[in-house]
Amino acid sequence: MTGLKNNYQRLSLLLLLVCAMTESYVKASYCVGLGQQCKQNCDCCGSDVDPDIQCELRNKNYACYISRPIGGDCTEDQQCKSQSCMDGKCTFKSQIKKDLPFCPLSDEVDYVQPVLGQITEEGCACANPDEPNYTDVIKAIDGDTSTIYANNLAIGSGLEIKPKKNAPLRKIKICSSNDCPECDPTSYKVEGKCHDNNYKFIQEGSISFSTRNECIDIPVSSPNKFYSAYKVTFPSIRGGFPECEVEPCTCPSDPLFEPQASITCPNSEDKQRAGRLQLYSKDYQDGHTTLVYQFANKNYHNENGDLKELNYMILPWEGQCCFDCYDTFFDDEDEIFNPGKDEICYKECPDRTMVRTNDPNLCMQGIKLQNDAIIGSHMYFFELKIKGEVSLKNLQYGIYSDNQYKEYDFVQSPVCPSTSTCTKEPTCKNYPLKISEMSMLGKCNEFETNSATTMSRFLKGGNKSKFTC
Repeated sequence: MTGLKNNYQRLSLLLLLVCAMTESYVKASYCVGLGQQCKQNCDCCGSDVDPDIQCELRNKNYACYISRPIGGDCTEDQQCKSQSCMDGKCTFKSQIKKDLPFCPLSDEVDYVQPVLGQITEEGCACANPDEPNYTDVIKAIDGDTSTIYANNLAIGSGLEIKPKKNAPLRKIKICSSNDCPECDPTSYKVEGKCHDNNYKFIQEGSISFSTRNECIDIPVSSPNKFYSAYKVTFPSIRGGFPECEVEPCTCPSDPLFEPQASITCPNSEDKQRAGRLQLYSKDYQDGHTTLVYQFANKNYHNENGDLKELNYMILPWEGQCCFDCYDTFFDDEDEIFNPGKDEICYKECPDRTMVRTNDPNLCMQGIKLQNDAIIGSHMYFFELKIKGEVSLKNLQYGIYSDNQYKEYDFVQSPVCPSTSTCTKEPTCKNYPLKISEMSMLGKCNEFETNSATTMSRFLKGGNKSKFTC
């Protein structure tokens, strides 16, 4: 019995060996060679030995090919999946199909940060402008052209960005802001960060926007390199900002004019012929000093008097006073200055009431206080506004009445600074670079979502020097 059992086992092994040889013979007899049509990988001769022999779609037909990955050994282009064989290795070939879509590199990032440049030499640039931060620079990659990335250190400014995904950079898109054409970049520079943490130049060129929120695509002719991060900067902006000038003097009177010391003509008579001017109030706010003077015309204080109608008075001052227009008010008989109740006559402006040469009647220089509405025995108020804060001093003023009488008296008069207060140094301004969006794109077939996987696939086989800087 033992002998029969052993013979049965030997026969079974022999039958299995014959079956295996027959299956191999049958497969070898029906497999197709390279370049022949197929339906699946196992149809191709040698696919069981070399997994790179595959049934692959090329030229609109499935056929058997040697299809080595990047880094694999090859002797000709058609042996590579990329269709590029160099120095015995399959290499990366850019844009195998030109119509392949672009995919964003900069939509997801490990970090983005502003690159600071220099302030422009145009205009009245501030010496120490505010610097942009993360909240500012993120507006350049948020996909929204209504948000603006502004960098006050404009010349050479930009942004540094590290995408989560990785692939050779094929295109950047830059969009202008919604305002300030002067802030548009007119040139760009792209650099890539290498494995030694140094940036290497990729490409630079000019750029020109014609409208607001306009987006321009810039093809990037970079080598087939993988960079860990990118720096996009803008060496120049359009500019054309106004020249830096001292703000023009808006003073109606000449701020450099200072009346000469009074050398008055003799009084016409020793007898008083007109009313007198009195300081009513002084107030300083919002950069102006307001002086209110009270004047009783003709016989306001004495019904039986013989006072004459006023023609005008000349009020002097010291220093460089900058007068605005003054108003004349008709008192409502309460002898209290109340602009809400007292009737305003009309404005008088120092550009035509300023006496810059000695008045022929009073032999004085100063500001001429006059108003055709001053008639009869009434109380009037003159409200003068002077730029800046002034002090007071008792100075002699002149009174001319009834077209013939000359009189002089003293009143508290303005004393202004020796330097004009109506001009000032220009206010500095910021002249930033502005963009609404900056996108970086690669070909969708050239990267995967996991950059480490992508790079390891492209860099295997000793090709690191070909694809990294």
